[in-house]
Amino acid sequence: MGIVAQQYHHRPNSLISPQLQQHLVTLNFGSPYTLTQQFNGRTQQARVVKGNTIITPAGQATEWHWQNNVNVLHLRLEPTFVNTVAERVLGIDPNHVELVHRFNVPDPMIEQLGRALLMELLSEHPSGRLYVDSLTNVLVAHLLKHHSAAPPVQEQPTLGLPPYKLQQAIDYIQNHLETDITLADIAVQVGMSPYYFARQFKQSTGIAPHQYHTQQRIERAKALLSQGDESIADISFRLGFTHQSHFTTQFRKLTGTTPSAFRRSL
Repeated sequence: MGIVAQQYHHRPNSLISPQLQQHLVTLNFGSPYTLTQQFNGRTQQARVVKGNTIITPAGQATEWHWQNNVNVLHLRLEPTFVNTVAERVLGIDPNHVELVHRFNVPDPMIEQLGRALLMELLSEHPSGRLYVDSLTNVLVAHLLKHHSAAPPVQEQPTLGLPPYKLQQAIDYIQNHLETDITLADIAVQVGMSPYYFARQFKQSTGIAPHQYHTQQRIERAKALLSQGDESIADISFRLGFTHQSHFTTQFRKLTGTTPSAFRRSL
């Protein structure tokens, strides 16, 4: 998957890491707190306000000391995954990928993506791997473009998918509505990187791949509700929803009514 998201609630404390194995993005989602960080021989201290970001690249010894209760989100990114996005999407030599250490900086895009990942982490009914993949690819591309030592080459223009590739992607999604597919699963069908495929797919259809996948699940559900007496619970299970309540929520979101009410209206 390339990313691990974890929320932490800590009392004042210290943490020493001999060497980070992953790139670490830390977001403050609680009250302001005073943080001292020692990284690569340098010590910095600041009052970290809500929404601000700390980016700590992998491979260096790090120490943290905080003086208040904290509520933070840690996003750990595998260097191999970041290198893959750099090479396949932005044309950066993976041997030269170098994220820059940032300390207590505002970045609205990282904050927005972090909040979306946190909501997914806390949700009783997660949207699935396809949605998380989309968020993660956008996050990594943003980090490489705005928090990297080497500026990337210009991205390929977003012109949309050729009709035959769009149909290949649609056919794959239609044949895997009941599966928790990933962005990479679809992208490999059309010979593209996940990030570039997602951008082109949205340009062609007006919606992201994970939105199309959910939309088509609901369309299939409407057909099943119309065709017979199969229970709503069975339809929910057949289409890969984790719980019937999750199915009902998504159905109402896209149709304005519940599965039961939809069936009664037929």
